[in-house]
Amino acid sequence: MEGERSKSKSCGFHLPLALSTEILTRLQAKTLPKFRCVCKEWRSLIHSHNFASFHLNLCKNNRENSHLFVVESTGTWGTVSSSIRCSSTCQRTCQVGLPDCFRNGWVGGYVNGLLLGRQDDARKHIISHFVVWNPSIRKSIEITHPALLSNAFTWVGLGALGRALALILNIYLKSSRYNHVAIFLNGAIHWIGYDVITFSSYNNYVIAFDVQNQVFNYFGLPNLGWDTRSSDDERLGVVRESLVFLDYHGYEKSVVLRVMKEYGVVEPWVKRITINLDFEGLHLRRNSEILFTMAKQRMKAYNFETAEIKDLRGSTLSDKVIFIDDYVQSLMLLTQVTKN
Repeated sequence: MEGERSKSKSCGFHLPLALSTEILTRLQAKTLPKFRCVCKEWRSLIHSHNFASFHLNLCKNNRENSHLFVVESTGTWGTVSSSIRCSSTCQRTCQVGLPDCFRNGWVGGYVNGLLLGRQDDARKHIISHFVVWNPSIRKSIEITHPALLSNAFTWVGLGALGRALALILNIYLKSSRYNHVAIFLNGAIHWIGYDVITFSSYNNYVIAFDVQNQVFNYFGLPNLGWDTRSSDDERLGVVRESLVFLDYHGYEKSVVLRVMKEYGVVEPWVKRITINLDFEGLHLRRNSEILFTMAKQRMKAYNFETAEIKDLRGSTLSDKVIFIDDYVQSLMLLTQVTKN
């Protein structure tokens, strides 16, 4: 009798592995670690890379579970906080406690549900280390590096390939103006770049670092026809697994979105839409929406497939939104990962 009880515990109540996988992958990432104690097979399954990848893909493709992950600064002292919000109303559904490394309001990347932050040493004015954090399961790892001046780097990006994480730094001491979140697509980390030797043209390249092959590539941006020296006016994004380029002309209060139809080829940059709207900040979602933060804590969403603008009523965003993207549940960092 005792032997049967032990056998039952060790094999997950005799459930076939395929059925156990089907059941567990439907659960939220934050609850899955609790099921590791059920039996050895379930613990091994939840820790496996294949299970984590399958769970991640299900979460990414489940449009019914559509939420936003928001990092914002509130109050007189600029207290930084994060929350999970409903994508259709932007109402808060869950408050998420941020690690200390995000208190400076800096977000360097967001890949597969992982957020990149940094820890500053205020006395020495250096970056002591970077932190990769998974808000789903509240796990994080530190990535150390040689000491860097806190205002001395222009490019930083986070990429993921299987269990491996890649943190890319490109140091340029004469400028610290680049501050947008790097974009991860097709196994590469992307930034907007420019020629630092001649300064003859600003923001004229897309710089891409291939994580697997560890090589840099670059390709051109569309000719905008006006001075583009303010990096706050241009950014990259991903929509439906296509690279897109947004540029904002402040004088005309207009936003132009262009889509790269064929990845890596300059000519297929296609102008999709022009939006005339007076806003304070914009954030691009992968589901074909642009979120605009407006005055008086309001928010609007533009769907460029239907060309509709809707008010997200009931939202209570702060005056300064630092980061918004689709909330992705992930099991990465639950077990050891490779840092590169």
